[in-house]
Amino acid sequence: MKDTLQGNGKFAANLLLEQKRVTVDFSDYFWYMTKVDTSRTSSLQNVTLQVNTKGHVLHAFVNKRYIGSQWKSNGQSFVFEKPIRNPFY
Repeated sequence: MKDTLQGNGKFAANLLLEQKRVTVDFSDYFWYMTKVDTSRTSSLQNVTLQVNTKGHVLHAFVNKRYIGSQWKSNGQSFVFEKPIRNPFY
């Protein structure tokens, strides 16, 4: 993991990780990525990305496209919500 924190690798986990524990306070940056596969037969028409965070800033991308940012000061938590369009509809 040390290589990853220095920008020379990657790792995966099947659960959400807490930034300060993972980075051992070495980095201010931490990326979460997830994957949801949909198809033409999927019933997912109205989907909303919702992220609850205590982070300072959140930048959201879906299918490599920027969909928005949100931030708070003084360590306040916030909820980012943005509708996501299913490309098959």
